[in-house]
Formats: sequence, structure tokens, C-alpha cells
Amino acid sequence: MATVGEVNVMLIGDTRAGKTSFVNTIAGRRDWRRVGTDNGESTTIEISECSVQINGRTFNIYDTPGMNDSQLRLSNREIQQKLEFHLSSTLATSLDAFIIFESLQSEAISLRRNLATLVNVFGPKVQESCFVLLTKEPVSLGRSRSLQNLCAELNIPFVFWENSHESEDEGDWINVESNKLQTQIANFIAKVDTVKSYEMSNLQNLKYEILQEAEKRRSDEPPTYEKISFQVDVPYMEEEVRQVTKQRPVVKKRWKNGKVGAALGIKETYVDYESYTENETIYHPRTRKETKYEQVAKPKKPIEYYVEIVKKEKVAQFRDRILREIPRDRHGL
Repeated sequence: MATVGEVNVMLIGDTRAGKTSFVNTIAGRRDWRRVGTDNGESTTIEISECSVQINGRTFNIYDTPGMNDSQLRLSNREIQQKLEFHLSSTLATSLDAFIIFESLQSEAISLRRNLATLVNVFGPKVQESCFVLLTKEPVSLGRSRSLQNLCAELNIPFVFWENSHESEDEGDWINVESNKLQTQIANFIAKVDTVKSYEMSNLQNLKYEILQEAEKRRSDEPPTYEKISFQVDVPYMEEEVRQVTKQRPVVKKRWKNGKVGAALGIKETYVDYESYTENETIYHPRTRKETKYEQVAKPKKPIEYYVEIVKKEKVAQFRDRILREIPRDRHGL
């Protein structure tokens, strides 16, 4: 089942079944690839990729060579490897749907054979990820009914699809009527969202290796520090020196009883007070701003930073392995 994000689908079908015309129709253009030629030779030799925005979602469409034709240049295993080659750069681990094309105008029914080819390449579980696109106007109602019955027998859902095409008489380009195209697209998306996504083990392993290595590199990265400054309030006592006037006792003598004591020569002592000044220190509580410095560890870069670095390395290694396994004259990548 496809997720809300990017959707990856693979097109399967014989030459002139309408795969490339389907991409041209759904993308609203007519020049992505040439369609099949009259002699039955596939004009789509290598796996081709096209990204199309549909209802706010990105559909990555992979068009394969026409299977089982006499000019096929790729083995089934090479098709799988080349598909992995294309998907590896996006870290996708699955194909959301395999779309088998069956032309209603062809005399032969190749659905069983194409399904068998898919099973041979991807394993029996791939059938859960397939649906059929019945293309072109049927040559007869009997053929259309036969294909629908076969889909029911194989337990594979199907969608009718009409492509934009070139007029046989005048060579004009005929587009599918807008409402009909929107209905076709809605049915197509519904089927993509219904079938089960096909997980690709090699790509799952690649993504796991990338994430593990990225986590390790982030963990092993030594911390870096930076010197930061900040202001703090520092308390202190402010001195104030001032002169104060005080009184102190002084012992003095005087004639006792005034003149009588003076006549008799008798004195007495008494305490008097005199004023004097002295310096006094007073302390006032104050605060002042001071700049402090500290070494702090910088935050580590996000995991996505390391994933991007490791992805470039791992994907390059993954692709190199594929290129080494595919004969040089079959690379085309």
C-alpha cells in the first residue's frame, strides 16, 4: 500500500501495450519516449524514470523494456538490478505497485506470461503488488470480457485506461477528454493505494547499512567546543568614609561649692562631655555586572547530515557492484 509521500511504480508489458503512452498521458505530454514501432520492436530499451505530480503526490514511474520481445537486451535479473540501481539514490526500499499492461487490441493475451515473468524475477509475493491496466479500445467485447475474467481468476484487480494518441488518418494528437482522464487517474491511484507494497531486500539492506553507519559516525564524532561569554551579577560592599561628631566624657576638677571651696582650698572632681570628630567607614551592599567565559560543547549535526554523506558512499558502492555484475555492453546506466 502506497504512503502519502513519494510513490514508486513499475510498468510491465509487451511491446505496444501502451506503457509509454500511459506515461505521456498521465504526465500531460507526448515526448517522454517514443511508442512501439509497427514491426513489434520495443523502443524502450533501458529502464526509464519519470516523476509526475498527481493530486499533490509524487509518482516515480519506471518504464521497463518491452518484455519477451525478440529485441530484448536485458535478462530478468538485469531488469531487477537496473531497477535497484535507479531506486538506490532515493533510499526507497519498495515498489508500491507493479502495473501490468494488456492491450485490448492485441490478439494474444500475455497476462499469464508477464505475471510469470514477474514471479520469476521478484518471487511469488509480487502478485500481491500487481494490478492490470487494460489499454486501448477493445477489438471486441469478447476479448474485453475474457481479460476481465482472467483477472478475476488470477485475483488481480484491473483498471480500464485510454491513452492520448496520434490520429491514424491525419497524424493529429488526440487527448483524452478531461473528465474521463480525471476518472481514470482516480481509479489508477485507488488501485495503487490498495495493492500491497513490494519490499526489495537488497534496498532494505542498503538503507539499513546507511542508517547504521550514519548513527555510528555521529556517535564517534569528537565533540567540538566554543568559548562563550555571559554576564553575571556580582555582589560587593561599597565603602563610604565620612566624619562624624561624637561626645566623650572628660574628668575635670573644680572648687567645691564655688567660692567657699576656693576660700578653703577644697576641690572636687566631676565628669563633663566634649565634642570631637573622627572618620567612620560605612558599607553599602551593591551589585555589578561582570563578563564570564566558559567552554561549551557545540551540538552535533543532525543525523540527516551524516545520512547524506554515507548515502553517497554506500549508493556508489552498491551501484558499482551492479555494474560489475552486468556485462559492459548491457550497462546503459
